[in-house]
Amino acid sequence: MKFLLIAYYFGDTTDVGAQRWTKNIKYIQQLGWEPVVFTFNQKYNEYSEIEIINNKAIEPNGLYNSIFKKKVPSDILSNRKSSLFTKLLVFIRSNFFIPDSRILSVSSSKKILRNRLLQNDIKLIVSTGPPHSMHLIANSLKDEFKLPWIADFRDPWTGIEYFENLPLLPFAKRLHKKLEHKILSASNSVITVSDSWAKHLRELGANNTTVIYNGYDPDDFTETKNLPQKISIAHFGTYPQTRNHQKLWEAIESWSKDPECKRLLSIDFYGFVYETFEEELEEYTFKDCVNIKSAIPHKEATKKMLDYTFLYLSLSDTSLSEGRIPLKFFEYLATGRKIIATGKKGTDLSKLIESLDCGYYINYGEEHQIKDILLDEMKTLGSLKNTNRKNIEQFAKNEQAKQYVKLFDECVKRNN
Repeated sequence: MKFLLIAYYFGDTTDVGAQRWTKNIKYIQQLGWEPVVFTFNQKYNEYSEIEIINNKAIEPNGLYNSIFKKKVPSDILSNRKSSLFTKLLVFIRSNFFIPDSRILSVSSSKKILRNRLLQNDIKLIVSTGPPHSMHLIANSLKDEFKLPWIADFRDPWTGIEYFENLPLLPFAKRLHKKLEHKILSASNSVITVSDSWAKHLRELGANNTTVIYNGYDPDDFTETKNLPQKISIAHFGTYPQTRNHQKLWEAIESWSKDPECKRLLSIDFYGFVYETFEEELEEYTFKDCVNIKSAIPHKEATKKMLDYTFLYLSLSDTSLSEGRIPLKFFEYLATGRKIIATGKKGTDLSKLIESLDCGYYINYGEEHQIKDILLDEMKTLGSLKNTNRKNIEQFAKNEQAKQYVKLFDECVKRNN
């Protein structure tokens, strides 16, 4: 049977939004469901075994590009220190492009997909967001063609960490909430990535909610490397100001006062970091141990992770961050390297790290613990015990594909 996947991000890009379904599809395909992928701005198709329908997105972000001669910052919606002009752009984007700037492509997308669905060989629609305008496309087609529809929420909608900080007018906030409820209640099933977010979506009216974690692709982790003989720490992906932990850096500063500790230390960030991050590190003596690097393609990133002793991720101190379990956590897990994570107490991420015994989770206000952690790890440097891979196989994409296929089958059966 065939299913239609509506995904703004798809393919081997540096954008984390592309990885969930780009990686899911090949294993779902092996279990008998054939994908038809509808996506945007794909310049080439390396997935020749998959039918891909491409649409050209209408991007208001082009105005920013033309004025500033650079890409829109990843934290443009959450950065409170933006210029006056950027704040004006965010105000316009927040209030007049609802649910997101991709709303401009919804009409053309529905027209393209109507022609494809007339072939009458597609049995199920899956939409993934954000951007949540992909769900609006799916909702319209579901009603028109009487097809079951699964809405996949990689992030919440009005519960996303920066939503309450957007300069929303009352009418815009009401419209967001109205559309969110419409999507959640109209879809036949909802998928999300953590227990806390599943609870949140159910409270907003979601039907038949299922948790399927982001997971990892075992094909990306076939190599092995010896552990480095130093305290090397790496962070991969976006690092906005809301996820920065100043007290953590203060604790590392205290630890690195010992020349031997500092000699062993290196901290690398791959991808976007907020504008003033490097400037804020200037006050620390270990600042020359920190390297800010450009984002690298996903295939390179998963191999690069093996060059480090520890892999770092952090959560924001914001609403619903207790449900955020980033994709990189599962990829970090697959490397066997120890994970260092920081965030609020009692998060879904902290529970996973504890149950899997795969590293350290440091609560807000307890960042001083990193000093003792690094001192202990120095004693066994180069011979650190890797994570037991048998414990993590449940998060492999080939195992998760069975969950998707079961859900697909149930959706179609209920619709007949």
